[in-house]
Amino acid sequence: MDLTMDNKIKIKSNNLNVFYGQKQALFDINLEINQNEVTALIGPSGCGKSTFIRCINRMNDVIDICRMEGQIQIDDKNIYDPGVDVVQLREKVGMVFQKPNPFPKSIYENVSYGPKIHGIGESKDDLDQIVENSLKRAALWNEVKDRLEEPGTSLSGGQQQRLCIARAISVNPEIILMDEPCSALDPIATAKIEELIDELKKTFTIVIVTHSMAQAVRVSQKTGFFHMGKIIEVGTTEQIFKNPTNNMTHIVKSYGEELQFLNDSIIQMGSLTESLLTDSMNAITILDKDAVDRIVQSDKKINEYRAKIDTQIMTILVKRAPMAIDLRVAISALRISQDLERIGDLAKGSAKKIVPLPEDLSQTLLDSLKRLGNTVKNQLNKTLD
Repeated sequence: MDLTMDNKIKIKSNNLNVFYGQKQALFDINLEINQNEVTALIGPSGCGKSTFIRCINRMNDVIDICRMEGQIQIDDKNIYDPGVDVVQLREKVGMVFQKPNPFPKSIYENVSYGPKIHGIGESKDDLDQIVENSLKRAALWNEVKDRLEEPGTSLSGGQQQRLCIARAISVNPEIILMDEPCSALDPIATAKIEELIDELKKTFTIVIVTHSMAQAVRVSQKTGFFHMGKIIEVGTTEQIFKNPTNNMTHIVKSYGEELQFLNDSIIQMGSLTESLLTDSMNAITILDKDAVDRIVQSDKKINEYRAKIDTQIMTILVKRAPMAIDLRVAISALRISQDLERIGDLAKGSAKKIVPLPEDLSQTLLDSLKRLGNTVKNQLNKTLD
Protein backbone atom coordinates (compact mmCIF):
# COMPACT_ATOMS: atom_id res chain seq x y z
CA MET A 1 0.00 0.00 0.00
CA ASP A 2 1.54 3.31 -1.07
CA LEU A 3 1.25 6.61 0.66
CA THR A 4 2.45 9.83 -0.97
CA MET A 5 4.15 12.19 1.47
CA ASP A 6 6.21 15.34 1.08
CA ASN A 7 8.94 14.08 3.42
CA LYS A 8 11.92 12.08 2.26
CA ILE A 9 11.48 8.32 2.50
CA LYS A 10 14.08 6.95 4.92
CA ILE A 11 13.08 3.27 5.12
CA LYS A 12 11.24 1.24 2.51
CA SER A 13 10.24 -2.40 2.49
CA ASN A 14 9.43 -4.12 -0.79
CA ASN A 15 7.44 -7.38 -0.80
CA LEU A 16 8.97 -8.41 2.52
CA ASN A 17 8.23 -11.99 3.58
CA VAL A 18 9.67 -13.53 6.75
CA PHE A 19 9.63 -17.20 7.74
CA TYR A 20 10.47 -18.97 11.00
CA GLY A 21 11.13 -22.48 9.74
CA GLN A 22 7.99 -23.52 7.85
CA LYS A 23 5.82 -20.84 9.46
CA GLN A 24 5.41 -17.54 7.62
CA ALA A 25 5.35 -14.52 9.94
CA LEU A 26 5.14 -11.62 7.44
CA PHE A 27 3.38 -11.54 4.08
CA ASP A 28 4.36 -9.11 1.29
CA ILE A 29 4.97 -6.08 3.53
CA ASN A 30 5.26 -2.86 1.52
CA LEU A 31 5.82 0.11 3.80
CA GLU A 32 7.46 3.51 3.46
CA ILE A 33 8.74 5.30 6.56
CA ASN A 34 9.49 9.00 6.35
CA GLN A 35 12.57 10.73 7.66
CA ASN A 36 12.24 12.72 10.91
CA GLU A 37 8.81 11.37 11.67
CA VAL A 38 7.42 8.92 14.19
CA THR A 39 5.79 5.90 12.57
CA ALA A 40 3.70 3.74 14.89
CA LEU A 41 3.04 0.06 14.18
CA ILE A 42 -0.11 -1.20 15.88
CA GLY A 43 -2.08 -4.43 15.94
CA PRO A 44 -2.85 -7.42 18.17
CA SER A 45 -0.20 -9.60 19.80
CA GLY A 46 1.64 -11.90 17.40
CA CYS A 47 0.71 -9.97 14.27
CA GLY A 48 4.30 -9.36 13.09
CA LYS A 49 5.06 -5.83 14.32
CA SER A 50 8.21 -6.75 16.26
CA THR A 51 9.36 -9.14 13.54
CA PHE A 52 9.18 -6.28 11.05
CA ILE A 53 11.28 -3.81 13.05
CA ARG A 54 13.85 -6.51 13.82
CA CYS A 55 14.31 -6.82 10.07
CA ILE A 56 15.30 -3.14 9.87
CA ASN A 57 18.52 -3.69 11.84
CA ARG A 58 18.87 -7.38 10.84
CA MET A 59 18.42 -8.70 14.36
CA ASN A 60 16.62 -11.68 12.86
CA ASP A 61 19.98 -12.75 11.40
CA VAL A 62 20.86 -14.35 14.73
CA ILE A 63 17.81 -16.67 14.57
CA ASP A 64 18.92 -19.79 12.70
CA ILE A 65 15.46 -20.79 11.46
CA CYS A 66 14.58 -17.28 10.25
CA ARG A 67 14.80 -16.43 6.57
CA MET A 68 13.67 -13.41 4.61
CA GLU A 69 12.52 -12.68 1.08
CA GLY A 70 12.16 -9.24 -0.46
CA GLN A 71 14.00 -6.04 0.37
CA ILE A 72 14.40 -3.40 3.03
CA GLN A 73 16.04 -0.20 1.86
CA ILE A 74 17.52 2.58 3.96
CA ASP A 75 18.31 5.68 1.91
CA ASP A 76 17.58 3.63 -1.25
CA LYS A 77 20.20 0.97 -0.38
CA ASN A 78 19.20 -2.64 0.22
CA ILE A 79 20.46 -3.49 3.72
CA TYR A 80 20.39 -7.20 2.88
CA ASP A 81 22.95 -6.93 0.07
CA PRO A 82 25.90 -9.28 0.74
CA GLY A 83 28.31 -6.35 0.94
CA VAL A 84 26.49 -4.57 3.79
CA ASP A 85 28.44 -4.40 7.07
CA VAL A 86 25.93 -5.39 9.77
CA VAL A 87 27.97 -3.69 12.51
CA GLN A 88 27.85 -0.39 10.64
CA LEU A 89 24.15 -0.91 9.97
CA ARG A 90 23.40 -1.32 13.67
CA GLU A 91 25.43 1.78 14.42
CA LYS A 92 23.08 3.59 12.08
CA VAL A 93 19.92 1.94 13.47
CA GLY A 94 19.54 2.13 17.27
CA MET A 95 17.17 -0.11 19.21
CA VAL A 96 15.19 0.39 22.44
CA PHE A 97 13.54 -2.73 23.80
CA GLN A 98 10.32 -3.43 25.68
CA LYS A 99 11.98 -3.86 29.06
CA PRO A 100 14.73 -1.44 30.16
CA ASN A 101 18.03 -3.32 29.90
CA PRO A 102 20.88 -1.15 31.23
CA PHE A 103 24.31 -2.78 31.26
CA PRO A 104 25.60 -3.90 34.68
CA LYS A 105 27.88 -0.88 34.64
CA SER A 106 27.79 2.71 35.80
CA ILE A 107 25.47 5.27 34.24
CA TYR A 108 28.52 6.85 32.58
CA GLU A 109 29.76 3.54 31.15
CA ASN A 110 26.29 2.63 29.86
CA VAL A 111 26.35 5.68 27.61
CA SER A 112 30.06 5.76 26.76
CA TYR A 113 30.42 2.05 25.94
CA GLY A 114 29.02 2.29 22.41
CA PRO A 115 31.09 5.31 21.34
CA LYS A 116 34.24 3.60 22.66
CA ILE A 117 33.49 0.38 20.76
CA HIS A 118 32.83 2.31 17.53
CA GLY A 119 35.85 4.56 18.00
CA ILE A 120 33.77 7.73 18.17
CA GLY A 121 35.23 9.17 21.38
CA GLU A 122 38.99 9.52 21.01
CA SER A 123 39.67 11.02 24.44
CA LYS A 124 38.15 11.19 27.91
CA ASP A 125 37.00 14.74 27.22
CA ASP A 126 35.27 13.57 24.03
CA LEU A 127 33.50 10.78 25.90
CA ASP A 128 32.48 13.15 28.70
CA GLN A 129 30.87 15.44 26.15
CA ILE A 130 29.11 12.55 24.37
CA VAL A 131 27.74 11.24 27.67
CA GLU A 132 26.48 14.67 28.73
CA ASN A 133 24.93 15.45 25.35
CA SER A 134 23.26 12.02 25.11
CA LEU A 135 21.81 12.24 28.61
CA LYS A 136 20.56 15.75 27.92
CA ARG A 137 18.87 14.64 24.71
CA ALA A 138 17.29 11.79 26.66
CA ALA A 139 16.00 14.32 29.26
CA LEU A 140 17.97 12.53 32.00
CA TRP A 141 21.04 14.70 32.61
CA ASN A 142 19.60 16.86 35.38
CA GLU A 143 18.49 13.77 37.29
CA VAL A 144 21.80 11.86 37.12
CA LYS A 145 24.61 14.38 36.55
CA ASP A 146 25.80 13.93 40.14
CA ARG A 147 25.38 10.14 40.06
CA LEU A 148 27.26 9.12 36.93
CA GLU A 149 29.35 6.50 38.74
CA GLU A 150 26.32 4.77 40.24
CA PRO A 151 25.04 1.58 38.55
CA GLY A 152 22.51 2.10 35.78
CA THR A 153 20.36 -0.53 37.46
CA SER A 154 19.97 1.76 40.49
CA LEU A 155 17.67 4.07 38.51
CA SER A 156 13.88 3.82 38.43
CA GLY A 157 12.20 1.97 35.57
CA GLY A 158 11.42 5.13 33.63
CA GLN A 159 14.92 6.49 34.18
CA GLN A 160 16.43 3.18 33.05
CA GLN A 161 14.45 3.36 29.82
CA ARG A 162 15.65 6.91 29.19
CA LEU A 163 19.19 5.72 29.93
CA CYS A 164 18.74 3.04 27.26
CA ILE A 165 17.57 5.74 24.85
CA ALA A 166 20.65 7.82 25.73
CA ARG A 167 22.79 4.75 25.07
CA ALA A 168 21.09 4.23 21.70
CA ILE A 169 21.63 7.82 20.52
CA SER A 170 25.20 8.09 21.86
CA VAL A 171 26.59 6.62 18.60
CA ASN A 172 24.66 9.15 16.46
CA PRO A 173 22.25 6.77 14.72
CA GLU A 174 19.89 7.99 12.03
CA ILE A 175 17.03 5.66 12.98
CA ILE A 176 15.67 4.60 16.39
CA LEU A 177 13.52 1.49 16.66
CA MET A 178 11.35 1.22 19.78
CA ASP A 179 9.68 -2.08 20.63
CA GLU A 180 6.96 -1.36 23.21
CA PRO A 181 9.23 1.09 25.10
CA CYS A 182 6.56 2.02 27.67
CA SER A 183 4.87 -1.32 28.36
CA ALA A 184 6.77 -1.86 31.63
CA LEU A 185 6.44 1.75 32.82
CA ASP A 186 3.94 3.62 34.97
CA PRO A 187 1.83 6.40 33.39
CA ILE A 188 4.10 9.23 34.61
CA ALA A 189 7.24 7.61 33.21
CA THR A 190 5.32 6.84 30.01
CA ALA A 191 4.41 10.51 29.61
CA LYS A 192 8.10 11.48 29.92
CA ILE A 193 9.12 8.95 27.27
CA GLU A 194 6.39 10.21 24.94
CA GLU A 195 7.55 13.82 25.40
CA LEU A 196 11.09 12.64 24.64
CA ILE A 197 9.97 10.86 21.47
CA ASP A 198 8.34 14.07 20.25
CA GLU A 199 11.62 15.91 20.78
CA LEU A 200 13.84 13.22 19.26
CA LYS A 201 11.93 13.09 15.97
CA LYS A 202 13.52 16.43 15.07
CA THR A 203 16.84 14.60 14.73
CA PHE A 204 15.97 10.94 14.22
CA THR A 205 13.58 8.77 12.24
CA ILE A 206 11.61 6.78 14.83
CA VAL A 207 9.62 3.57 14.41
CA ILE A 208 7.64 2.54 17.49
CA VAL A 209 5.74 -0.69 18.08
CA THR A 210 2.87 -0.15 20.49
CA HIS A 211 -0.21 -2.06 21.61
CA SER A 212 -1.80 1.19 22.72
CA MET A 213 -3.85 2.96 20.07
CA ALA A 214 -3.98 6.00 22.35
CA GLN A 215 -0.19 6.13 22.44
CA ALA A 216 -0.01 5.86 18.65
CA VAL A 217 -2.33 8.87 18.39
CA ARG A 218 -0.23 10.87 20.85
CA VAL A 219 3.25 10.29 19.45
CA SER A 220 3.10 9.38 15.76
CA GLN A 221 2.56 11.13 12.47
CA LYS A 222 2.04 7.92 10.51
CA THR A 223 0.53 4.58 11.54
CA GLY A 224 0.62 1.10 10.07
CA PHE A 225 -1.92 -1.50 11.20
CA PHE A 226 -0.68 -5.10 11.21
CA HIS A 227 -2.94 -8.13 11.42
CA MET A 228 -1.92 -11.79 11.03
CA GLY A 229 1.38 -10.89 9.41
CA LYS A 230 -0.08 -8.46 6.88
CA ILE A 231 -0.44 -4.69 6.71
CA ILE A 232 -4.15 -3.98 6.72
CA GLU A 233 -3.75 -0.23 6.33
CA VAL A 234 -1.11 2.49 6.50
CA GLY A 235 -1.59 6.25 6.43
CA THR A 236 -1.29 9.41 8.44
CA THR A 237 -2.23 8.79 12.05
CA GLU A 238 -5.08 11.28 11.84
CA GLN A 239 -6.54 9.51 8.81
CA ILE A 240 -6.13 6.04 10.31
CA PHE A 241 -8.04 6.92 13.46
CA LYS A 242 -10.53 9.48 12.16
CA ASN A 243 -11.29 8.18 8.68
CA PRO A 244 -10.07 4.60 8.27
CA THR A 245 -10.89 2.56 5.18
CA ASN A 246 -13.35 -0.31 5.30
CA ASN A 247 -10.52 -2.66 6.28
CA MET A 248 -10.03 -0.90 9.60
CA THR A 249 -13.24 1.01 10.31
CA HIS A 250 -14.82 -1.72 12.39
CA ILE A 251 -11.60 -2.59 14.27
CA VAL A 252 -10.69 0.96 15.27
CA LYS A 253 -14.21 2.23 15.82
CA SER A 254 -15.41 -0.73 17.90
CA TYR A 255 -12.29 -0.79 20.08
CA GLY A 256 -12.56 2.95 20.68
CA GLU A 257 -16.25 2.58 21.50
CA GLU A 258 -15.49 -0.22 23.96
CA LEU A 259 -12.92 1.88 25.82
CA GLN A 260 -15.24 4.91 25.79
CA PHE A 261 -18.12 2.79 27.12
CA LEU A 262 -15.86 1.58 29.92
CA ASN A 263 -14.85 5.14 30.75
CA ASP A 264 -18.45 6.39 30.71
CA SER A 265 -19.64 3.49 32.88
CA ILE A 266 -17.00 4.24 35.52
CA ILE A 267 -18.02 7.92 35.55
CA GLN A 268 -21.71 7.05 35.89
CA MET A 269 -21.01 4.48 38.60
CA GLY A 270 -18.90 7.02 40.45
CA SER A 271 -21.67 9.61 40.25
CA LEU A 272 -24.21 7.14 41.66
CA THR A 273 -21.82 6.23 44.48
CA GLU A 274 -21.32 9.89 45.38
CA SER A 275 -25.11 10.42 45.48
CA LEU A 276 -25.61 7.31 47.58
CA LEU A 277 -22.93 8.41 50.04
CA THR A 278 -24.53 11.86 50.30
CA ASP A 279 -28.01 10.40 50.87
CA SER A 280 -26.66 7.99 53.47
CA MET A 281 -24.87 10.70 55.46
CA ASN A 282 -27.89 13.02 55.27
CA ALA A 283 -30.14 10.23 56.51
CA ILE A 284 -27.81 9.49 59.42
CA THR A 285 -27.39 13.10 60.53
CA ILE A 286 -31.15 13.78 60.55
CA LEU A 287 -32.14 10.21 61.54
CA ASP A 288 -34.33 9.85 58.44
CA LYS A 289 -35.40 6.21 58.75
CA ASP A 290 -37.69 6.46 55.71
CA ALA A 291 -34.63 7.03 53.48
CA VAL A 292 -33.22 3.53 54.05
CA ASP A 293 -35.34 1.80 51.38
CA ARG A 294 -34.37 4.44 48.81
CA ILE A 295 -30.69 3.99 49.65
CA VAL A 296 -30.95 0.19 49.31
CA GLN A 297 -32.43 0.61 45.80
CA SER A 298 -29.60 3.00 44.83
CA ASP A 299 -27.06 0.41 45.97
CA LYS A 300 -28.70 -2.16 43.69
CA LYS A 301 -28.14 0.17 40.72
CA ILE A 302 -24.46 0.47 41.67
CA ASN A 303 -24.19 -3.32 41.76
CA GLU A 304 -25.75 -3.49 38.29
CA TYR A 305 -23.13 -1.06 36.97
CA ARG A 306 -20.41 -3.21 38.53
CA ALA A 307 -21.71 -6.29 36.72
CA LYS A 308 -21.92 -4.37 33.42
CA ILE A 309 -18.36 -3.07 33.79
CA ASP A 310 -17.03 -6.53 34.65
CA THR A 311 -18.63 -7.94 31.50
CA GLN A 312 -17.20 -5.16 29.36
CA ILE A 313 -13.69 -5.64 30.76
CA MET A 314 -13.81 -9.40 30.17
CA THR A 315 -14.93 -8.76 26.59
CA ILE A 316 -12.02 -6.36 25.99
CA LEU A 317 -9.49 -8.77 27.51
CA VAL A 318 -10.69 -11.71 25.42
CA LYS A 319 -11.32 -9.91 22.10
CA ARG A 320 -8.51 -7.34 22.08
CA ALA A 321 -5.72 -8.90 24.18
CA PRO A 322 -4.70 -5.36 25.26
CA MET A 323 -1.15 -4.65 26.37
CA ALA A 324 0.74 -1.87 28.14
CA ILE A 325 -1.37 1.25 28.83
CA ASP A 326 -4.63 -0.21 27.49
CA LEU A 327 -4.21 -3.25 29.74
CA ARG A 328 -3.57 -1.01 32.75
CA VAL A 329 -6.71 1.00 31.89
CA ALA A 330 -8.83 -2.17 31.84
CA ILE A 331 -7.38 -3.55 35.08
CA SER A 332 -7.66 -0.14 36.76
CA ALA A 333 -11.32 0.11 35.74
CA LEU A 334 -11.90 -3.33 37.25
CA ARG A 335 -10.32 -2.28 40.57
CA ILE A 336 -12.13 1.08 40.61
CA SER A 337 -15.51 -0.56 40.05
CA GLN A 338 -14.79 -2.98 42.92
CA ASP A 339 -13.93 -0.09 45.23
CA LEU A 340 -16.99 1.92 44.23
CA GLU A 341 -19.24 -1.08 44.88
CA ARG A 342 -17.62 -1.52 48.29
CA ILE A 343 -18.14 2.17 49.12
CA GLY A 344 -21.80 1.80 48.16
CA ASP A 345 -22.15 -1.29 50.38
CA LEU A 346 -20.61 0.53 53.35
CA ALA A 347 -22.81 3.60 52.81
CA LYS A 348 -25.90 1.38 52.65
CA GLY A 349 -24.78 -0.48 55.78
CA SER A 350 -24.27 2.79 57.63
CA ALA A 351 -27.74 4.00 56.65
CA LYS A 352 -29.33 0.76 57.89
CA LYS A 353 -27.92 1.46 61.35
CA ILE A 354 -30.35 4.38 61.68
CA VAL A 355 -33.25 2.05 62.49
CA PRO A 356 -32.11 0.99 65.99
CA LEU A 357 -30.72 4.41 66.96
CA PRO A 358 -32.58 6.44 69.58
CA GLU A 359 -34.30 9.67 68.51
CA ASP A 360 -32.58 11.82 71.15
CA LEU A 361 -28.96 11.59 70.03
CA SER A 362 -26.98 14.69 70.99
CA GLN A 363 -26.54 17.36 68.32
CA THR A 364 -22.80 17.38 69.03
CA LEU A 365 -22.55 13.73 68.02
CA LEU A 366 -24.64 14.30 64.90
CA ASP A 367 -22.49 17.31 63.93
CA SER A 368 -19.36 15.17 64.34
CA LEU A 369 -20.84 12.48 62.09
CA LYS A 370 -21.69 15.15 59.52
CA ARG A 371 -18.11 16.48 59.49
CA LEU A 372 -16.80 12.92 59.13
CA GLY A 373 -19.20 12.25 56.27
CA ASN A 374 -18.20 15.47 54.48
CA THR A 375 -14.54 14.48 54.74
CA VAL A 376 -15.27 11.11 53.15
CA LYS A 377 -17.37 12.69 50.38
CA ASN A 378 -14.63 15.21 49.58
CA GLN A 379 -12.01 12.47 49.34
CA LEU A 380 -14.21 10.39 47.03
CA ASN A 381 -14.98 13.43 44.88
CA LYS A 382 -11.30 14.32 44.47
CA THR A 383 -10.38 10.72 43.65
CA LEU A 384 -13.07 10.42 40.98
CA ASP A 385 -12.08 13.78 39.48
